[in-house]
Amino acid sequence: MIRPSRVVICTAQDDQGQARITVTAEIDRELVEKLRQHVQAVVRAGARFVVLDVSEVRRCDPIILNLMSWAQHRLTARQGMISAVGLHPCKLAERAPYSADPGAAATVTLLR
Repeated sequence: MIRPSRVVICTAQDDQGQARITVTAEIDRELVEKLRQHVQAVVRAGARFVVLDVSEVRRCDPIILNLMSWAQHRLTARQGMISAVGLHPCKLAERAPYSADPGAAATVTLLR
């Protein structure tokens, strides 16, 4: 997948346990790994509610769903959740199948 030369992942977290991660690039497997690092950082810092804003993303690898499932599994332990803004099925590339962690209690909320 071709990405623009400028990739921006912006993370903001407040002291109320809320975090927002905004991505402005096409998301491929490599970028999902960088995104996982941002999610891990906010979870380690105590976030309970994480919003993943991909509204500026035109296409993304379906593996992002695995990342969201992984995050939800960890956030459920602290009665939290991850939600996505701007994630639409049309944005998901059709290359890789989705295979969620069977042990994860995933609830993915798609917001517009």
